[in-house]
Amino acid sequence: MVPPHDTPPPPPGAPGISAFFPAYGDWGTIASLVLLVSSVMRELTDDWEVIVVNDGSPDHTGELLDEMAKVNPWLKVVHHAKNRGYGGALRTGFETASKELVLYTDGDAQYDPREFALLLEAYSEDIDFVNGYKISRNDPFHRKVIG
Repeated sequence: MVPPHDTPPPPPGAPGISAFFPAYGDWGTIASLVLLVSSVMRELTDDWEVIVVNDGSPDHTGELLDEMAKVNPWLKVVHHAKNRGYGGALRTGFETASKELVLYTDGDAQYDPREFALLLEAYSEDIDFVNGYKISRNDPFHRKVIG
């Protein structure tokens, strides 16, 4: 279990948040990402969960996540027996999420989950959807153009 640390308490009445990550071959980054987002969630709300959709990873992603889930009750791991692609993993993440708000990012740690707080600041009852984007991408040229 992640040890508690000195963080400010979440705002009273903060909505519940499900944070999820599609993961494929992300065993090298997923553990640190899951632990970092858990720290962020504790600052945003008392009602939160982290979900990782292991999309048929051929590496040790699934085993690593299963071990983490044994000691972190807030972590839900969903395994696809075979790769369903990014869209399939997103659908599973949204279907599994049980909280009022849903935050998601990729499992390769290219996005900083500490910026979830900025997205939450932009949210209000009058706004249904808040979207963030990368300013500086660490992707090949063709991915930058598509993104």
